[in-house]
Amino acid sequence: MSVCRYCGQKAGWLRDAHEECARRARAARDEREQKEREERDELLQKEEVQRQVEEAQQWASKRQNLVDRFPEIAERKIFIDEYGTENWDGVFKEMEKFLVRAAESDGETPATIDQIKKAFTKGQVSLTALPGSYSTRCAHLSVIHHLYRKRQKELAKDIEFTEQSGEEFETYLASVLKQEGFEDICGTAKTGDQGADLIAKRNGRKIAIQAKRYRGSVGNGAVQEVVASVKFYGADEGWVITSGTFTPSARALAQKNGVKLIDGVALKRRDFA
Repeated sequence: MSVCRYCGQKAGWLRDAHEECARRARAARDEREQKEREERDELLQKEEVQRQVEEAQQWASKRQNLVDRFPEIAERKIFIDEYGTENWDGVFKEMEKFLVRAAESDGETPATIDQIKKAFTKGQVSLTALPGSYSTRCAHLSVIHHLYRKRQKELAKDIEFTEQSGEEFETYLASVLKQEGFEDICGTAKTGDQGADLIAKRNGRKIAIQAKRYRGSVGNGAVQEVVASVKFYGADEGWVITSGTFTPSARALAQKNGVKLIDGVALKRRDFA
């Protein structure tokens, strides 16, 4: 009488295994092989993802100057409505513009460029609809923008301006603007300033600027005042510069009226672009 090669018990005449033992062995083997296949597929997938990420990084490094500017440009395209809700339509539009221009410079076919455009709809993008490596490239831009926003929030926590008076802040701001290449910088009358504290010129354009030394968030009033000052002083642009931040409502109003807002983070970095 034979012995079962799986359990070691008697299996009967001319049999080397019990049917149940053989069935369990086959099931265990199939499960093991399936697991090995899944592990191989996962490894290959990770290697492919890594390859695509490295390709996207190399692609970005070839146009590093534009990539470095992208998150700042995209951030300015975020529209904040009166309720403080962020609308990212402008960010996706900027991303589409960036990828299309990059594709054109890379000599891609019109069909590829058209496919990139079709992947973008209002307020969203379908990564799977992007051709070839452009899905990873698009994701890479999103990561860059995300990291930029994270850094901005961290910087905002560290902003420290000295305990200046309003006039001292204006003087400090005038000095910074001069160092950054602005011209014909002058203060307005302390009474009846018509909504602007400083007038300056850059690239031939006259700018009416309201300076707000603030610890908190500047509201709608500053935006409304600088809108009026643009007309009064015959300026081309209206800016509000603060050592603090802006309320969502102020940002929404500024976007509607073409007023440039510069908060404490941008001021510290001297970002007047």
